[in-house]
Formats: sequence, C-alpha cells, structure tokens
Amino acid sequence: MRFIQTFRSCLGVAAVRSPIYSIQKGKRTSLVGLFCAVVLGMGAAMTVQAQSALDGCLDEFQEVHAVNLRILSFAALLGLVLTAVASGAQSGPAFDVVSIHRNVHGGDARVDITQGRVTMNNATLRTLIRNGYDIQNFQFAEGPSWLDSDAYDISAITVDHADISEKQYRALVRTLLAERFQLKVHWETRQGDVYALVVAKNGSKLKVGDAAKETGLSTNIAGHLGRMVGTNAPVFYLSTVLGNKLSHPVIDKTGLQGKYDWTLMWDPDPGPDSTEPSIFTAVQEQLGLKLDAQKGPAQMLVIDSVVRPSEN
Repeated sequence: MRFIQTFRSCLGVAAVRSPIYSIQKGKRTSLVGLFCAVVLGMGAAMTVQAQSALDGCLDEFQEVHAVNLRILSFAALLGLVLTAVASGAQSGPAFDVVSIHRNVHGGDARVDITQGRVTMNNATLRTLIRNGYDIQNFQFAEGPSWLDSDAYDISAITVDHADISEKQYRALVRTLLAERFQLKVHWETRQGDVYALVVAKNGSKLKVGDAAKETGLSTNIAGHLGRMVGTNAPVFYLSTVLGNKLSHPVIDKTGLQGKYDWTLMWDPDPGPDSTEPSIFTAVQEQLGLKLDAQKGPAQMLVIDSVVRPSEN
C-alpha cells in the first residue's frame, strides 16, 4: 500500500487509473514489475541504495513470473521521462557552498571572483539581478520595496575551484537568486522612449583602438563632472553606459565596427554655471556622434515574486 501511495504521488491519479495499471491490479507481480521498470528507466540517477533495492526487486520478480512486456517497456520509458523532467528542473550551474549575511556595515559595493570563489560585498537585490541577467537599471519592472535598500555580503564557491567566465558567473548568480531569494521573473517587450546613437553630420571622432591594449571602460562621476574613458572597446560599450546614465535604452545605429578609444566629459546636472556640456552635447562635440530621441521597443525584466533570503 505504501508503494501504491508513493507511485500515485509521483505519477498522478490519471496514471494509476490507466489500463496498464488495471492489468493484474492487486497482484504482487504487476506492482513489482512496474516498480522495477521505473527504476530501470531512472538508472542514471540511482544511488547505491536504489541499486541494492533494484537487485532484490529483480530477484523477487524472477521468482514469481514474467510481466507483460508492454507494461515493462512503458514503465521504463516513463521512468526516463520522469528523470528528464527532474533533471530539467535542476539544470543550470550552481555554487556548491553559499553563505549570505545581511550587510550592516556599509562600505563599497564590489564583486571579486578568484578561482571558483565569488565574494560580493554590500550587494543589493538590484545589483544581484543586474549581474545575473545582464540588464540595466531602466530594464527593471515591478520589484519589492527593498530592491535597493537591503544589502548583503555573499561568499560562494565551486568545489572544483576552476576559473569562472562571465557567462558562467551570470548563470551561477541566476541560480543563487532562484534558490535563496526564490526569485521568479519573466521578460516583456514594452514600447517607450529610446535613443538611437548615430554618426553626426561631420563624422565620427572616435580613434581606432590599439589591438595590443586590453579592452576596458571606466566611468567616474564626481559632482558636476562626469568622465568616461574607453580603451580599445567596441561602440556597444559606449551605448550601454549611455543608456544607463540616461535611464533609457540606447541603440547603437552608428554602423561602426571594430574597437575604439575615446574620452567623454560632461556635466551630469548641467546648469547656468556649468563648465562642462550636457551629455547630449558632449557626445556630439567630443565623439562626433549623436543621440536621437525615438520611440521603440525595450526589453523589460518583470519581477513576479521574491523573498528575503535566510542567513547562514
């Protein structure tokens, strides 16, 4: 009876009422054979205990008599399906050990990645989602009241201590968010204000980058001075940062290929006493590019639900 209840909970009432279950219903042979077949189908995921149980089950099965081959085949196939479903639910890379504590000391927000270890200091939920889903601030839709207020210190490791690529890092953070924050999201395309980054009338002033230099981009804002320096970087680096500063998508329509060097200086909050131009004027005068306001689609990440993580 215990086996029947377990089987019902796994497969659902519909499966229990199926014709296959009805054959030899109540007979030990049918139940034993069905159990063996399901375990066979899930062989790839069996533990040592499960293998031992299977051996005993097969011995008993052989002592009784053969089960209808169709039942055996169907149940084995069903086991494979169940295994695939279970594997799909657990798919995606995950940290082997994760420690999360609420940050109460403040400090700079930073992420360090070294040989399979990721350390995050003073990371908000917004920061974690941005890192995991590679989005900008304007792409957030909905979200809890503590999206920017609660900060966490997180230490996470992978047992193999292998180097973590950017793609792997984002996937690991998404799994962490799903498991510890119970984050559920979906994507939506919404119409809104966007900017097109195009080449200005007099041509681009970007300098071709030096291939011997490492690609990089740094941005710093202090008071009324904003400064962005791109080194051997593609134009989409520029459009991405501009979008973040303008809180609207910036679509690269320059047609410029390759990598470039540039320095952009502007006043983030221009006024009558400003010594630096607005970001719109700076882009045109210093880079030979232009930001055109348009209407267009923007991909938004909608936060359906999320909870505060338990600390450990």
